[in-house]
Amino acid sequence: MKTPASPRVLLATLLVAAPVAGPLAAQHATRPFPLARTDGALPGLDLAAAPAAELLALRAFDSLTLSAAPLDERGALGTLELERVPLVTPDAELWVDGALVAKGDGALDGAISVWKGRIAGASDSDVLLAFSPHGTRGWIAHGGRLLHLIAEPGVDGTWAEPRHALVDEASLIALGMSNTFKCAVDELPRQPTPAPVHGKPAPLVSGADATTAKLECRIAFETDYQYYQIFNDLPAAQAYVLALTGAISARYVEQINTVLALPYLGFYTANNDPWTSQDAGGSSIDVLYEVQAKWSTQGLPVDADLGHLISGAGLGGGVAWLDVLCVGDYCYGVTGNINGGVTFPITVNPMNWDFMATAHEIGHNFNALHTHDYCPPADECAPSGYFGQCQTQENCITNGTVMSYCHLCPGGTSNVTTYFHPFSVADMRARAENSCLLPFESMASTNLGYSKSGSAGTPSYAVAYDELSNGLTSSFASIAAPTTGFLIVGATNPQIPLFGGTLVPSLDIVLPFPVASSSPQVGPATINGGFTSGLSLYAQGWFVDPGASELVSASNGLRIDLVLPDPPPALVWKKHPSNGKEYAVSASSGYWGFGEGLARQYGGHLAKIDSAALQTWLSANLGAPLTSQDVWIGFHDQFTEGTFKWTAGGAVTFTNWKSGQPNDFNGQDVVIWEASGQWIDNDGWELHPGLLERPATP
Repeated sequence: MKTPASPRVLLATLLVAAPVAGPLAAQHATRPFPLARTDGALPGLDLAAAPAAELLALRAFDSLTLSAAPLDERGALGTLELERVPLVTPDAELWVDGALVAKGDGALDGAISVWKGRIAGASDSDVLLAFSPHGTRGWIAHGGRLLHLIAEPGVDGTWAEPRHALVDEASLIALGMSNTFKCAVDELPRQPTPAPVHGKPAPLVSGADATTAKLECRIAFETDYQYYQIFNDLPAAQAYVLALTGAISARYVEQINTVLALPYLGFYTANNDPWTSQDAGGSSIDVLYEVQAKWSTQGLPVDADLGHLISGAGLGGGVAWLDVLCVGDYCYGVTGNINGGVTFPITVNPMNWDFMATAHEIGHNFNALHTHDYCPPADECAPSGYFGQCQTQENCITNGTVMSYCHLCPGGTSNVTTYFHPFSVADMRARAENSCLLPFESMASTNLGYSKSGSAGTPSYAVAYDELSNGLTSSFASIAAPTTGFLIVGATNPQIPLFGGTLVPSLDIVLPFPVASSSPQVGPATINGGFTSGLSLYAQGWFVDPGASELVSASNGLRIDLVLPDPPPALVWKKHPSNGKEYAVSASSGYWGFGEGLARQYGGHLAKIDSAALQTWLSANLGAPLTSQDVWIGFHDQFTEGTFKWTAGGAVTFTNWKSGQPNDFNGQDVVIWEASGQWIDNDGWELHPGLLERPATP
């Protein structure tokens, strides 16, 4: 019989002797395509999904080679080369029927992995696939053809065993299905005043070569009861939104160098949602105004840069305000017609259609015009009645882009790539760079399973990350205490059988720690250095447990993905003698939103001036950078006209308005401190440095 000391000695010897790894390696796997051909009643090529455990296991990898993948409705096979699309949800909140049901990393797990890539040997192909036990979907485009991988409820009407098919766009058109999406942005007034619209912007390069760091746009996604009715299943409804938003974020990262993060996702499983316009037959504009009225007065449900409603109702299409990043009373959009009004044989739109519609509307928020609205037009696919200001004819093409109307031409969505036109890219990236969007910083974890039960239950493991301190904390639960634990961190996940369990990480970093309670924590460990391209690692906790089989227990394994931006440039800060804050004038100029975003990078806000004494002190101590030029301060009335607030919060106890100010000329909602020391309101589109404040450092 083993003694309690044996596993302690064996485990400690095995772990402490482990070498320290070099650079962390990406995890690649080669697998057969996880959906096999079968017989069924759906149009196209019917497919049966792999078991749930096999689909979930894909989440452990960074890249995949999938062999024997179907490439057309007749079952022709090929190989797919895919890379994983991260879903950015570290501080997400999941709300159901108006109540918070989950929060933090893992709240929007969705049992899903999203992948993008190409057909091997076909450089012009485009593949996006989202694998989930609640329905696998996506698209394969190549050779001028667009194939949709669709998911439908099983024969019992539930999503427990969904059915799948690979269907050509041409087959859908033959069945009477077509993507008739139309955008109503031209029917909206142009408020607030946008930045000047130019004719032919110079294209920006994409991805890592873009002009500045990768940015993050936080979008609060709301749905309605009509959306839930498409699925009548909460996990399936959640999986679809995560697949959709993951696909959109992948394209924004690739072309705009901006990650779309999901801090909030709301569902309604009963007819009790707060949105009533669609119930009365309202249009997308009606719903947009309702969303705007609620969120611009009450605020978005969480800290977010944009708010977007995905509706299952027939709204005629979608709509969004143009050029509204960081404009609090207009930063909204709506996408409707998610189910397309179809009941047989397909009840859920091909995801490609909803991708196009939602990415299009968010593009408007980023200041992307319709491609037929440029002078001269980028394309002329728009039909009569939708002509751009310089368009004189309808001229269909087969390589339209996300902001085009080429899906309305014969051939449908097969005429449209899933990319933005270079004109759109230039406008969107320029707007993002001159906004309050922050450099992307994120921690995401994926539960890989493989826990081993102990005498106090099954140990669990979760991680939390603090962006201000760059601290990573590991938290365990259901541990038999007191004992000794070992936190194991590795570059790979070989999944080695060990003591009746599975060691998930490779043995690269080993940290023994005392366990005094059933819920121990390790850390925070400070992650130093800028990992702008990302850092991926695997971790697991192992514990000596005399009451467990093999005398040890183990937590679930985690894949942890970290992205840390480079710090902003150093500024000269002046510490106030009594209010606990320090102040500086930014070295760069931008729009008002850019100034607020820059202040947040330093851990603060655009400055709050709450007394004449503070204004005098700032002028005297900051000198020429403040007194020789106009600067942004954190005063605004973006939410309610005439009711000014500080971005830093707190009561308004002092103002220093210039005579005749504020006058709200042309919708001016933000404030400039002029070189004279007096304040004026402004539309926020001029280029000025910001007066920044933050808590004083010790």
